[in-house]
Amino acid sequence: MPPRRKLNEFERGRAVAWFQDGVPKREVARRLHVSISVIVRLIQRFTATGRFRKDADLGDQRRQLHVKIVSLND
Repeated sequence: MPPRRKLNEFERGRAVAWFQDGVPKREVARRLHVSISVIVRLIQRFTATGRFRKDADLGDQRRQLHVKIVSLND
């Protein structure tokens, strides 16, 4: 199995644009060298929210909270 690859912001935007131009999801996945499920989830997120950027994950939120708490303690 090939290693997982994350799409950067430019590639996510390109994938959404290709999809909106009528390119099938399978072809978008082939062009970007990712699995079809990556593109399906991206299009679902875009359809539901109107955005293709990923929100900060929970780990980022925890790190930000830790920094706030540490800075308040100083």
